[in-house]
Amino acid sequence: MKIEITQAKQDILDTIDAIIKYELSPKDNCSNRQPIIDVFNSTKEDKYNRLGIITRLVVIDSIYATNAGYSYYSFEEMADKILSLGNESDAIKYFQVLSSTQDEEKLEVSKNKDFTTNTLFDEPYGIQKNLSDGAKQISLMSKYAFYQLLEIQDDGIGFSIYDRLANDAYPIVCDMLKIDKESQQDPYKTIASHIAAFDELRKSIFGKSTKRYKGYQQFDLLDAYLWRMGKFTGGNIASLSREDYTKFITNLGLEAERTNDDWETATAYKQRLAQKSDFSSIKKTKQKVKKNETITTSEVDINHAILELLKTKHSREIFKKLKAEKYMTILHQHWLKYFKV
Repeated sequence: MKIEITQAKQDILDTIDAIIKYELSPKDNCSNRQPIIDVFNSTKEDKYNRLGIITRLVVIDSIYATNAGYSYYSFEEMADKILSLGNESDAIKYFQVLSSTQDEEKLEVSKNKDFTTNTLFDEPYGIQKNLSDGAKQISLMSKYAFYQLLEIQDDGIGFSIYDRLANDAYPIVCDMLKIDKESQQDPYKTIASHIAAFDELRKSIFGKSTKRYKGYQQFDLLDAYLWRMGKFTGGNIASLSREDYTKFITNLGLEAERTNDDWETATAYKQRLAQKSDFSSIKKTKQKVKKNETITTSEVDINHAILELLKTKHSREIFKKLKAEKYMTILHQHWLKYFKV
């Protein structure tokens, strides 16, 4: 079925509207954001120093599980690099200019010569146990930049988070919006190519306006949309409360069970899960088990089980049992239309 560009764009905006309404607007649903925002607010002005920046980085790393701590001294070195930009206003200007020019080498926002060539994203931080260089921290640094700009009300664009799920979804959305291959950038290569890629996508969805969309920065909403679609594609039900997630897993029969005084063993759990995992053909899987035929590893993987479920009509019945039924249905229908593989 051929879908017009205007229809695809409207479908994306409708899905973004649902994300705003059901997830971003209710403050209790943004549980991972508020602690980070609070830390940024409590480390401003006279508390904007090495310790304050390290605290920000550690909290972001902990909540998003970017694993920067696997490299020794990475947080300290990142904080020093950020401080080398100058005061917090200088750092804000740096991230804003980078977000609009996509090229760190062309930044001209300070009389400090080091400021124009300062590379925060494309160098390793810290060291490994054997004293080799630590890892690059593009993802963590982009999240830091995102939160640095998030609360600036006159900034309608913000900063794009470098995330694998969002990067994976990028070419799919480009195809949806008929962005030609030559215009598409490699979002994985560098922070510059990532921002260039997502900026083109942002303009295709939100137009030439640089103002906030319904009170939210445009990159914030684009990243939120791409991340949630990426989660579905990976068989991961994001955006659910603990209560709804428990209902979801329980209704699928994927929960672990207690045996005597302890939880069942991992082996027992996998064996039981194997009998329920292939939701696209439950009878076929049960027949395999009954005949003692080999069950593939993917068939006992919970993400695979959920992904198979999402491809079927049965998922609609599961969503009906959730408080977030309407929201999950909107996300799911959009995913089925454009992202299902």
